[in-house]
Amino acid sequence: VTINALCRGKGEIAIPSQADILRALYAAWRLALRDTGAMAQFDISIAGFWRSFFAAVLVAPFYFLLLRLEYNLLPDAPALDGFFVVKGIFFLISWAAYPLLMIPVTRMLGLGQYYVGFIIAYNWSAVIVILVLLPPFTLFGLQVIGAGAAGFLNLLATIAVLYYRWFLTRTALAVSGGMALAFLFIDLLLSILLDVSGNRLLGI
Repeated sequence: VTINALCRGKGEIAIPSQADILRALYAAWRLALRDTGAMAQFDISIAGFWRSFFAAVLVAPFYFLLLRLEYNLLPDAPALDGFFVVKGIFFLISWAAYPLLMIPVTRMLGLGQYYVGFIIAYNWSAVIVILVLLPPFTLFGLQVIGAGAAGFLNLLATIAVLYYRWFLTRTALAVSGGMALAFLFIDLLLSILLDVSGNRLLGI
């Protein structure tokens, strides 16, 4: 499925079934285990593309838990409701920004035929990512571990996530390791930009 086919497609956009979700999450997990054949387990179709954004619904509860833990650590915290509203808006923006940005990028690099599969894998991988990033913050928030241990575990989790996304990108787009690193850099830069923008609106 190419970008052009996606733009022309009129497939039904429906909530994925439980079986669809489990299959996609299993494929995302297999990618985390460096299984290049995992891409074949995703539903690489127009409907599968749109359904992959349902992963945001699965990620949201864990994301807002992380936000609550972050809020508790702010020295001059803004109003809680405003904090969640702004962060929630930027959460939604982030789910649209990277896929939209990748349309011209993949076209320019002649990778348009891989775009749909890449975004499908990228979206579902977000569930794996949030589950890897959550434990250090949760353990620290529950005062099970100290700041030093939490920082170290968070560093390890971040490295694991970056490697996972790098491997996913290299596999889904069929590019070199260096090219995958460039895509990862774009992703990181966009994430930082959105995070900084949200924090500025909140005055933190």
